[in-house]
Parts: sequence; C-alpha cells; structure tokens
Amino acid sequence: IPAMSSASIRTLRRDEREDVLALLDEWQLSDGWRGRDYFRRYIELDPTYADENFMIAERDGQLVACVQIFPRLLRVRGATLPVGGIGSVFTSEKERGSGVASRLLDASVAAMRERGLEVSLLFASRHAFYGRLGWTLWPRQRPLWIRTDANAAPDAARRIDAFDATRDLDEVMALHERYSASRDGTVVRDRAFWLGQLGFAGNPTEEFQVARDASGRIEAYMRSSLFEGFCAILELGRSDAPTAIEAL
Repeated sequence: IPAMSSASIRTLRRDEREDVLALLDEWQLSDGWRGRDYFRRYIELDPTYADENFMIAERDGQLVACVQIFPRLLRVRGATLPVGGIGSVFTSEKERGSGVASRLLDASVAAMRERGLEVSLLFASRHAFYGRLGWTLWPRQRPLWIRTDANAAPDAARRIDAFDATRDLDEVMALHERYSASRDGTVVRDRAFWLGQLGFAGNPTEEFQVARDASGRIEAYMRSSLFEGFCAILELGRSDAPTAIEAL
C-alpha cells in the first residue's frame, strides 16, 4: 500500500481540468464511453459546475483521486432543500486501499457544510464503504417492468414524436414543473439547467420522446437509454390525464 502522508487534499484549479479528465479516463466505462469524454460533459455543460466543487488528491505532482460535488435544489415536503450530490468518485489504481478516497469524501462533506448544503446524497453499490463514512442507506424498491410488442396497444388519438428542443423545450419544462411539484426528491430546474442537462444526462443512445394529444399538445414525455444491454427509463413526466403516458 503506498504511503499517503504526502498527499494533499484541495480543490481543483482551472488549469487542471484536463488533468482531472486524464485521471478519470482510467475509468473503464461501458456503453461506448471513454472516461474523459463522459465526465467532460459535467464540467463544460452543467451550469452549476465550479472548480471549487471538485476535490482532488495530489501526490508527487500527480492527481491520484477525485470527488465532485453537484449542488442541487430538491423538493422536500413542499419546500426546496439545498443538497450536494456526490459523483465522479475515482482513485487511480496504484493508490487504491490507501485511504485517500475516504479523506476526499470527508473533505467534501466539510466543504458542503461550509456552503450550506444541508444533505449529501449519492447512488452507489459500495454500501458498506459509504456507510462507514456516515451516509445512510435509503432502501427503495426498483421493480422491473417488461413489455413486448404483443402488449402494445396502439392509440390513434395520440402521436409520438422525437423531442426537439427548439420546438418542445418550453412545453416540456412546464410539464416537468407541474408533474414534479408535489413529488419529494425531484430536482428544481431552470432553463439553463435544462439546456445543460440535455447534454450531460443519459448516454449516446438516449432517446427523448414526447406524446401529443389530438390537438398537438404535449401531454407526456419520456427519456430512455441503453445501460449494459437494458433499456432503462431515465425520466418521465405526464399531464393529469391518467392514460397520457400509456402511449409511450
């Protein structure tokens, strides 16, 4: 195990963005992404990005680990709560087992407290690791729904179109706001965030579809992508009409 006594923990400098992307390029990703391309989107397209939200570990002049903070506003019981998402957690292979990731995550939590982010959240499979560092597992059911062509019921009253930002963004934004307003855990999005997220969310195979009623009004939308061979629904929104999303 390499000694980490000389490793320094600090925030990223602007002139180190390519260096941290080179570090993240070591991440072996599926679905056709290179690490540097996948994570570049969060630097260049997320309007909430700031270099001070990238915590890095440096040893002997090299970046060896990183953690990124994603500031968000979440709806919780009718109010909005400032939270810090955790992502881009990566340690170079030669440094794993040294404790540097734990140090980075502790530093990230301290930084979030200083910035008034009241809750930290993340999606991860290493439950024991994050549990030791103070995160609490929030169990939730994730049922798998399967549909074949034989189950599909055509609906002549509705039309499915590919999303076009120039044409559809305002209407989808309004639909998302209405659909999400009463749902805890949804992210508050302004136009800048929507425009950025269209570039940094999903994978190269993402499909964004809208369902229109007979008058042409958008009454539902759905975003999906292939993840490790499965088609996953990333996000959906619908109007109050109970059958609006069924056409998707």
